[in-house]
Amino acid sequence: MTGPRFMSIGTFVATLAAMVPGFFQGLSTPDPSARVIAAVLVGCAVVSSTAGMWWAERTSQRAIRVTLAVFGTFVFASLWFSGDRTFLVGMPFISMLVLFLPLWVAIAGTTAMTIFMAAIAARDVDSSVVLVAVAQFASAEAFVLVFSFIARRERYARHEVERLSQQVAELATAKERNRVARELHDSLGHCLTIANVQLEAARAQGGSQDERLAKTQQVLRDGLAELRNTVSLLREGPPRPLHEALEGLVADTTSAGLPAALELSGTKRALGAGLDLVLFRVAQEALTNARAHAKATRVNVKLSFEPAQVKLAVIDDGATATELVEGNGLTGMRERVTQAGGTVSIERGATGGVHLHVEVPSA
Repeated sequence: MTGPRFMSIGTFVATLAAMVPGFFQGLSTPDPSARVIAAVLVGCAVVSSTAGMWWAERTSQRAIRVTLAVFGTFVFASLWFSGDRTFLVGMPFISMLVLFLPLWVAIAGTTAMTIFMAAIAARDVDSSVVLVAVAQFASAEAFVLVFSFIARRERYARHEVERLSQQVAELATAKERNRVARELHDSLGHCLTIANVQLEAARAQGGSQDERLAKTQQVLRDGLAELRNTVSLLREGPPRPLHEALEGLVADTTSAGLPAALELSGTKRALGAGLDLVLFRVAQEALTNARAHAKATRVNVKLSFEPAQVKLAVIDDGATATELVEGNGLTGMRERVTQAGGTVSIERGATGGVHLHVEVPSA
């Protein structure tokens, strides 16, 4: 669901406030059998309009349409068996048509209910009374339509403001990332490049320090390569979809001497550069720790795409101290995940090793 949610506690209570009197209206039906049927139908309408809509709104647009269709069926049926006495149950139905469906559907539903009410009233009373009853019912419907439409506009406007605010925050974050990338490139990158050139010149002169200079130059080359990768990630996030970036990371870890495997589950989907970068950095830090500190012989990476969240797990079999001590890398990892609205869990395995679990919302 990408739109605003309407089934708040207030809406829930307001719906009950209209439906409960409708239930007692059903009990006032003269015919005993019709009274029982009307009361049961109103009870079903109460359940579908409260618990049913609460569930449907958090599931899918299709679930909302189906639940409203069921709710409407109970409303029309209760009106028929009660001889229009349960008209109050129609008010929440009209309101929900406005809140959850296109406006033309709400108008069509209101018109159909008005005609239905007139047909029911015409069974037992004369035409003049029918006109008065229909006019009263139509005025109540108009009141509910107008105020529900105002609530709909206000809620959608608030949702749009929240969406735009999030976009502004993302743009500000991207701008800051670009600034940091420029600083790294223009300062540290320049210094490393000059140092590499100087070492190349020193090696050209030969001498006893040639081997040491060669090793130093290789370290600088590796540092430059890592810096370029960092700048690229800061500017754009992982250059590939997350699962592909993790495949490359796992392959690099295996090439470096630590066997690693990646397990994917769920339907792969784009998460956005910000979330991709968070999870990529978490996996990168965990794999680096497993290779450099844990003395692991194998590490498994699991990425699970779920409807409302994404889960990442990195599990190694390395030697683990009695008490896990978090350094700057793990602290930074927690900060990244927390800023993305997620959680981090780091535990010792039953037979050794470190189990890292990360969950972040993606809906």
